[in-house]
Amino acid sequence: SQTEQAIINNLFATYWSEIDTTTYVSGTNTLSIEFPRIFLDEALNQLAELYGKEWYIDYEKKLHYFTASAVPDAPFELSDEPALTTKVPYANLDYLSDVTRLCNRVTVVGRTDAGADIIVVRQSSTSYAKYGQWYDDKYVDYAINTQAWAEAVGDAILAERADEQSTGSLTCNQDGLVVGQRMKLTNRLRDVEAYFLIQAIRLRMVASLTPEVGVSFGDYYPNLVDLLTAIKQIQKKEV
Repeated sequence: SQTEQAIINNLFATYWSEIDTTTYVSGTNTLSIEFPRIFLDEALNQLAELYGKEWYIDYEKKLHYFTASAVPDAPFELSDEPALTTKVPYANLDYLSDVTRLCNRVTVVGRTDAGADIIVVRQSSTSYAKYGQWYDDKYVDYAINTQAWAEAVGDAILAERADEQSTGSLTCNQDGLVVGQRMKLTNRLRDVEAYFLIQAIRLRMVASLTPEVGVSFGDYYPNLVDLLTAIKQIQKKEV
């Protein structure tokens, strides 16, 4: 048996040694596991799923492996009203808000082991108050065999879709941002003041060796990870 961290260190030492697994990897659970003829990312996904972990590799080639609910905050905010080191200015903002997948009331359909239909309706009153109408969708999965499971699935759908989907990109000249951080963005002109999840980082050097950091970001769902973890726990109980 080995700890998660030891298993990860061995995998990357053998198959991708240029990646640093010593700085941001946290895993003390002990287990015996084999990975028969699969890709490195698939092996890491299997290990992460066992313990509710997430992982990514940043632009400094450092592996981050951490508890899913522990989303780290960026070391500074990005704002069109900068303030010393806590609020950094940015440029080239490209921001899109999409309502095509909006859903604030969802019907989840499953089936008990005895063959009886499970029908659960979950809704977001907060979203209804914001948009003034119901946006309905239906989710059917007959593997869902309990009321609690159906409710958890419905709540997860609402956590992701009860508000518009926002994505964007920008550039700044301050280093320190990494993929997976929660970033606060303020733009008074577009009435944006919200947290987003950093999805990609691009770094290049411009005049006078000044770093230009390109940031791609998307919606941050603070409750979604907990809901998905709850679903996994329910599934395990039902096996």
